Formats: sequence, structure tokens, C-alpha cells
Amino acid sequence: MNVLRTARAASRLQASHPAWTMLRARNADTAVAILGNHLAGEERRLVAPVLFEEVDADLEELRAEGFDLPQTAQAYCTEWRNQQILIRRSAEESREETFELSPGALTAIRFVTDLAEPRQSVTESRLATIQDRLRELARDTDPDAASRLQALYTERDRIQAEIDRVESGEIDVLAPDRALERIRDILGLVEEVPADVARVRTSSCTVPATRWTASTGSHGCVAPTSCTGATWTATASRS
Repeated sequence: MNVLRTARAASRLQASHPAWTMLRARNADTAVAILGNHLAGEERRLVAPVLFEEVDADLEELRAEGFDLPQTAQAYCTEWRNQQILIRRSAEESREETFELSPGALTAIRFVTDLAEPRQSVTESRLATIQDRLRELARDTDPDAASRLQALYTERDRIQAEIDRVESGEIDVLAPDRALERIRDILGLVEEVPADVARVRTSSCTVPATRWTASTGSHGCVAPTSCTGATWTATASRS
């Protein structure tokens, strides 16, 4: 990608992408802290009254520490929704609306978190994963039956040797520090999932005039713009 193309792409993102919008917003620090605390952890969606209550409490705490935050929680949430930082949907089990972070907002929060708490990018666990994937790729793209069989025999011998060691009582337990490293790598991958899922969901919600069927087994219907209810699956051609 040349410089001009990159600059134009960056300009488009700067003008429209929610992640960029969030990071350059007037109260970016407040938005990252509050929304990241309530919607980027285990809880990914809150009904509006609960979110307003939580944000109001955070605003009071921040004001006491000198932050200039004159608006109400509801006003800030409306502002964040207009900036595509928050997504408003209808609740599945009630008439109340819910709020969740947009994919761009999740990206921005993750970016700030990584700046504040940088992680070691090269670890033994990640290198081992890369090596495993390369071996699998080499094996699965090899058209020669003899070499593929040899690779499988080698893997079989390795597994059999491991079985023999365990049967003889020789068990290698992962050291705590190496286990912690693997856990951190796994959690890093898990943290990326919500943004990817939200991105897919948002893309699905913008597909017009597509026939959808709820996974609960209900009859086909046109998915509402809010994409509420059960998980939707396309079942028929566009109208």
C-alpha cells in the first residue's frame, strides 16, 4: 500500500471510524474509563436504567476529583450513541432498551488498555503456537503421500512415547510461571473475541431486505433493524 492510499484510508477512518472518534472525543479519558469498566468486561450489555445509574455514580466520583463533567449520565450516553461509540438495542426479554459498545469502541478501549498495561508480545507459548501452525500448514498442503505419511508416523511415535511415559508414572507438570504465561496468552485471545463478534453482528444488522429465521425455530421474517430477539440466520434470497 503506497503512501497516498494509506493517507486516504487514514483520512476516511479519522472522519468516520468510531474508534478514532472515541479517542479524539472531548471526554475520551472519561468514556474509555467508564464504558470500559461497565461494558468491556464480563458484562457486555446493560439495560439503559442500570447503565445510567452506574455512569451517574462514576461521574460523581470523577467530579469529586476535579474532572469537568457537567452533563448527566443519560446525556453522555446519548452523545456516545450519536458518535457510534454505544449501540442501542431493544431488550429481548423486556421493553427496555439496552446499550453495548460498538466494535470500534471495543477496539479503542483495548488499544488504550494495551498502552497502559503493555504485554510481552513474544512468549514461549506464542512461539510454540506458531511452530505448531507452520507444521500443520506444511503437512496439510503437502501433496506427496509418502512425506505426509512420514509426518503422521512421526507424530504417532511422539504421542506413543508420551503415553508410555505417563503409564510409567513419569508426568511432566507445567511450571507455574509457564502456565501463567499460557493463561495470559489465552486471555489475550479471548479479549479479542467480543470486538470480532460485535463487528460481525453489526455487519449482519446492516444487510438490507434479507430473509432471516430465528435460531429458536420461529418462522422466517425480515430481521428488524435493531436485530433484537434470538440469533438470526439468513434463510432465503434477498427481496
